[in-house]
Amino acid sequence: MAAPWNETWTPQSWAASSWWQTPQTHATWNPPQPPSETPRTSQTSPTLPPAPWPPAPPTRSSPPEPPADLRPARVPVPPNFKEDGEHYDTTLVFKSTLRKTVEPSAWSRAKGLAGMDIRDVTVAHLSRRGMEEYGLRPLSHGRFTGIILTRNVAETVLLSQIQKKLREDNIDVDSTIEALYQSRNLKPPDKVKEATNFVAPLVEEIFSAMKPWTQTKNYGKTSEQDNQVAQRMQELEEEAAKYKQRLKSAGVAVTPTKTLPVQPEHSASSAPSESRRAASPQPLPPSAPEDPPAKRRRTQRADKKKQYESLLEEPFNVIKQSGQQPPTSMTSIKTWVTNLKKTLPSDKHKELDQHIQHVHTLLEEGKHTKAQLQEMATRSSSGKGVVPELYTFSRFEQPCAVYVKLKFPKLNHAGYPEISKDTSFCYVGSTNLTVAKREYNRVAKLKQLQQLKLPKTEIAIRYWHDKQNYELFSTLLLSQHKEYIDAWAEEHCLIQRWQPKLNYPFVAKELVKKAHGLVPARQQPHLQKPPDTIAKQLFKKIRRRLQGQKRQLVNTLPKQAQFWKILYAISSDTKQEYDASRELRSGKHDNETVTLLYRLANHMEQPWRSKARARLRRVLKFRNATVPKFNLPLKIPFLAHETFKSNVQQWISRLIRRHRHTLIPYHLPTKTIQELPHPSLSKALWNHMRKVTTQGRNWKPEPCKCREFLLEHPRAEQHQGHIATGLETLDFSKGQTNLGTAFHNVGACNALFSSKHRLREQVTEQLRRWLKHHLFPNDDRILESFEAFFEEQWRQHKEQQWHQPRLTHKLVKHLLSAIPNNFIIHNEDHANAHLMIYCPNIYNQAAVNTWMDEKTFLLLDKTPQDVKEDMERHTPPSVRRHYKKLLDYTKPIPYGYIMMKRKKQWLKGRTIIAYSNTCVGRLLRVAALALQQMLKSTWPHHFGNIATPQLWQEVHELFRANEAKPERELIFLNHDLVGFFNSIPQADIIQSVRYLIAEFSKNNNDIILIDPYRKLNPVHSGTSTYSIKSNMTKLNVQHIVDIIQFSFDACAFTAIGEVFRQTCGTSMGNQISPILSTCAIVATEITWLRLYGQHVANAHLADQLWIRRYVDNRAIIVDKEALHNNPYIRQLASLHFYKKPVQLEDEDCDDFLGFCINANNRQVSYNLHPQAWRYRLPQSAGSWKLRLSGYHSRRHMIESTVFPSDLAQQQLQALDNLYKNLGFHNLT
Repeated sequence: MAAPWNETWTPQSWAASSWWQTPQTHATWNPPQPPSETPRTSQTSPTLPPAPWPPAPPTRSSPPEPPADLRPARVPVPPNFKEDGEHYDTTLVFKSTLRKTVEPSAWSRAKGLAGMDIRDVTVAHLSRRGMEEYGLRPLSHGRFTGIILTRNVAETVLLSQIQKKLREDNIDVDSTIEALYQSRNLKPPDKVKEATNFVAPLVEEIFSAMKPWTQTKNYGKTSEQDNQVAQRMQELEEEAAKYKQRLKSAGVAVTPTKTLPVQPEHSASSAPSESRRAASPQPLPPSAPEDPPAKRRRTQRADKKKQYESLLEEPFNVIKQSGQQPPTSMTSIKTWVTNLKKTLPSDKHKELDQHIQHVHTLLEEGKHTKAQLQEMATRSSSGKGVVPELYTFSRFEQPCAVYVKLKFPKLNHAGYPEISKDTSFCYVGSTNLTVAKREYNRVAKLKQLQQLKLPKTEIAIRYWHDKQNYELFSTLLLSQHKEYIDAWAEEHCLIQRWQPKLNYPFVAKELVKKAHGLVPARQQPHLQKPPDTIAKQLFKKIRRRLQGQKRQLVNTLPKQAQFWKILYAISSDTKQEYDASRELRSGKHDNETVTLLYRLANHMEQPWRSKARARLRRVLKFRNATVPKFNLPLKIPFLAHETFKSNVQQWISRLIRRHRHTLIPYHLPTKTIQELPHPSLSKALWNHMRKVTTQGRNWKPEPCKCREFLLEHPRAEQHQGHIATGLETLDFSKGQTNLGTAFHNVGACNALFSSKHRLREQVTEQLRRWLKHHLFPNDDRILESFEAFFEEQWRQHKEQQWHQPRLTHKLVKHLLSAIPNNFIIHNEDHANAHLMIYCPNIYNQAAVNTWMDEKTFLLLDKTPQDVKEDMERHTPPSVRRHYKKLLDYTKPIPYGYIMMKRKKQWLKGRTIIAYSNTCVGRLLRVAALALQQMLKSTWPHHFGNIATPQLWQEVHELFRANEAKPERELIFLNHDLVGFFNSIPQADIIQSVRYLIAEFSKNNNDIILIDPYRKLNPVHSGTSTYSIKSNMTKLNVQHIVDIIQFSFDACAFTAIGEVFRQTCGTSMGNQISPILSTCAIVATEITWLRLYGQHVANAHLADQLWIRRYVDNRAIIVDKEALHNNPYIRQLASLHFYKKPVQLEDEDCDDFLGFCINANNRQVSYNLHPQAWRYRLPQSAGSWKLRLSGYHSRRHMIESTVFPSDLAQQQLQALDNLYKNLGFHNLT
């Protein structure tokens, strides 16, 4: 075990050869001090004691003696080395010095050697297999082991393969060379004293055989001569540095650098200065105080050039600034204009002529006063500082412009602006065309969204469509440029400065995708100054590095706009990309500059972001620099004490600060910690997948232990003598009272703490992955330090459990030992969190009854492997040709299980067929996403087309409309679609899908692109080069029928040890099943709306009829009188509305989506269930925030759904009382 390290770090310094080159002083791992005897406090992080060196093998009889020296063995530094703070030897040997620490590079970071002392690098670090390298084993036994240090991978592989071939063929090198000498009748030299000469003939033979194919590379023919030249140059540079220091101490200027020229300061008389300049130089003092550098001022020529360039950039009086006399006649005016053009750059002449022509037009109109005309005439025609009279529509018809879209707030009755959540939303943009044409294109996209098309648009346009407030945003022109690259750079500089919430990347954080559209993430707008953006932080870091080290380079630092121009150029598909790549590969920029650009490219939109980052990756690889990875937070499960998260963050912060010199600049890992969930009780207790029978049709009941179980737990529920009861009914006694306390009313949603060994392994593995991802040094001392830190945290974890008992793995083991081994633990239908215990006979009987139903499932006499071979053979040609990547026949086929139904007396269950991570899972997911978007676009007005928040909003509006009519009797009809998944014939499903595709193809393109990993806008119509290269999948809508038919005909699944195929309906659990069943139902609803919807609308029943469907639950609120008098409404409310075999069943209750609707009283109330197993309890594992997540969700639903508001306040109080009774003492 290596000793703990003590690192020191000094800030990086900027090299004088380049603005961007940043050599750095790396850390040194100094020998550790002996451990102090002071007792350790709880605030200091624990560390493990250093390992003894050399280690003494312990014996059983006596413990190991304490070591005499704790320092690790290191190779001594030769006395002739010239050592300094960064180098062991500054002498150039073959153009290289010997640094103390390994320089961070792509290879050293990948091997975990960056920042490590060169004397601490071991053989295992350089070996390919690390400690698993076989060559270390003979070395550990004291056998001869040699090392050859190579310069590239090719040399390493060649020499290792030669060595491998020699050993495989049992070739003795010494005997071979001696045989070669004998063939030439030569006496071999001594193979020990003259080893090089001994092997020379064999080397010559090998190279003569390689000579016909050798390709040479100039590594320097006279390497010794080059080394002498390099050493001489180093000596001259050292001497020059000494003389420069002496000159600087004396205040004498050295050779000027390539910067702007300066002028001496003006004085009253220049004669003394001239005389002083001509005087003979005085001898330099040995040491003189360093004078502050004189203030550098640009020459008159440079000032004049800058004045000319900025003439049309800022508003000023042209006549006064030109220094010419004002013209008084037409001839003098022409002369004045001619002279003025001579002082301006040639590219500004056209703009000046346009300005003069515009002023002439204003004079002819005669609408302005003399003062206004003078103001307009003397102002430049630039886009900045323009007067209102010149801000005309013609400016919106000029290309290369930058603009902003602002929403001006509405004024209330008092004249003050009304502040809302989206008041601060704005949008900054640039256009290569004109602002007017850009607005035309944006309006066209909005119209496509309003027409329910599937266009590919930016997020801001979708926000304006969802909020219906585009007309409230005004467009203001900010500036105009000659080239679009300048406009694009200014746009991104403004985005970083203003942080507009509708621009990328801020739009991804400020807007949240909800079921009813995009909404602001925050309820209230920001009232404080937002923090600096990433771009601003990066440039601050550069300036801080320059400030204390190279002050004269601070003003020469490139501005943000120049960096954005580089990113624009490298992301283009023109010659600019070649020029930018060549510049970045040159010595003008260093690795840190390219790394900064790579980080800055994250703030670009697609497709420029992907292009820029891909080309910057190639530049970094060319420069042998490390390609940064994305920032990955550490994800670990939290322990019981509340300070665990902050303690881990502090430990991570110290680790990052300690190794920041070896990490990638501008890509330091975050100290953010994400909570991984602990294993739930469902994962620990559910055993239905293991315990259910695999005998299939041959299953027979077996003797059970239900009678003994009922005697031990008399409150347990049973059916026909067999156990089917919940965990809360068990009576634990005889030394098991702790089980009764821990698992009283506990549901499957609660989590448990794993054992110390398993938790430590899980946390250590996550930390190891995090360290490897962020390229930390490959040092075991980091993990050893974390193990000591984890021990301290575990002690606090146990103390917290002593004060507040929590669910642990030991309690779960005791619970399983109290239940018969063959009993099945699972849930029940419509109560997923209810822990149920079943007799194996009753559970297996229900499973056999369910899967052996010949009306729904067909039993196949095949094995799963035979099924996959049949699926591969019967794959439709269109699917095999176009979607081969979405099929993976190496994965298993789907599997099925049941959820027991209480209302069926435990004789049957609800079938679930899991298609996730199966051979056809990806294909069906893509097809399901396509059908969902096609249904929204083609049939948007069916009964189930709105989200849940909008559904309850409609109910509220209906009840408000009837508050003034208490005499009207409203009734609530709650219907359930029986057999929504399993009863619809597959032929009807195919027919409804064909009908949908035909309607969609009339107004849309047959080709659509789907991104299954994207939540926002996953589908859009048409094709694009960028989308095909990304995660998008190209799908032809005409192939959807083949995909569905393929899933019906070929897709089989396993259950109870048999192979089945579903013959009727679609399977619950299939990704495409909900949308297929919905298509068949929607076809009936659309037909009724087209035939009778207008009759109902003409009857003006908006406040008397409300109907909505949520999957297989249909709800109707209707006036009783209208129901009896209107035949169309009676047909709609009929239980036979959807025709057989789909039947509507009256639920005979007011429960709908977890709420209770009392239509006659105009109330909507939340169903607060009294069962404690439905909630996450305080004894569950996890943080306090995680355990209260269910409370906050229920509170939000009550606030937004319960009607009226006074009832909502009552239910909020009831919710608080319920959680306090469950044991939550603090609900904040």
